[in-house]
Amino acid sequence: MHDISMMGHILYDIRCYTDDFPMPDKMSLTKGRIKYSAGGSACNSAVCASNLGKNVTICGKIGFDDYGIFLIQNFISKRVDTSNIIIDYNEPSGVSVVVINREGEPEIVEMLGANEPISVKDIKSDFFDTKLVHMTGTNLSALMYVSTSAKERGIKVMFDPGRSASHLGYTRLEPILKNCDVIISNRVEMARLLEIGDERNAAIEKITERAEELLKDKVLIIKQGSDKTIVLCDKSFEVNTFKVNVVDTLGAGDTFAGAFATAMVEGKSFEDCAVFANGAAALKVTREGAQSSPSREELETFLEKEDAAISYLPL
Repeated sequence: MHDISMMGHILYDIRCYTDDFPMPDKMSLTKGRIKYSAGGSACNSAVCASNLGKNVTICGKIGFDDYGIFLIQNFISKRVDTSNIIIDYNEPSGVSVVVINREGEPEIVEMLGANEPISVKDIKSDFFDTKLVHMTGTNLSALMYVSTSAKERGIKVMFDPGRSASHLGYTRLEPILKNCDVIISNRVEMARLLEIGDERNAAIEKITERAEELLKDKVLIIKQGSDKTIVLCDKSFEVNTFKVNVVDTLGAGDTFAGAFATAMVEGKSFEDCAVFANGAAALKVTREGAQSSPSREELETFLEKEDAAISYLPL
């Protein structure tokens, strides 16, 4: 049995580090060489959970090409089960071109390639031999099938819609959301998911009020970058993030999700899950690359030295 089954995009990341993002008619020089690695939300979360000692499988699509071979080899080296990966013989593996500025913030150009759609008929029954399913943004038919099938089997379901699915909004995603136990999103994507206008400037109070109205029976996690993480549940709370030297934020949210899923299957409280996930994300942003998540020993050593202040929200 797997501890965690992940589903979503698997990408080949090409990364450039610069002082400033390129502007029209202006050249930006890279700091050092252009780098490459595996990426994609589900891919990053799977590697994080594996680094933390979990037995993880991933369902996603790659092309029959050199990038696909690289991605499979990466999973093998990271001890992530590849038996649920689907190979597309017609479309290329997905590629993401990422530019990261001096603040560690990324700008991304993405070619999905083979990533979508995932056909329901290609999802193996072995995928559901697990304690928890974590879904990231992909085509709706696959999300619907996996969330429904997991719920029918009594498997916990986590969902991080991300950029790929949050723009579809609550109205279209509601049949999928009702099958989920935990929904993770950053502040802007949560506002987008909840169909709140002016999502980039929406007040967090408005977002939480709307979330509790539409998704009151779910555990909702709202990430706010370096600001406090909010967890809405039976006993809602917020927890401070850790102050670290930021090098690269690419994959930080995926690392958070992978670590939160890890803590969940270990039976930790939601408070401990949030602190554990914040710690993993904090260590990740101090390093380059979307998959530079910490080992179990690194994370536990870090958390022993840090104080994560938790404050409960009024009912």
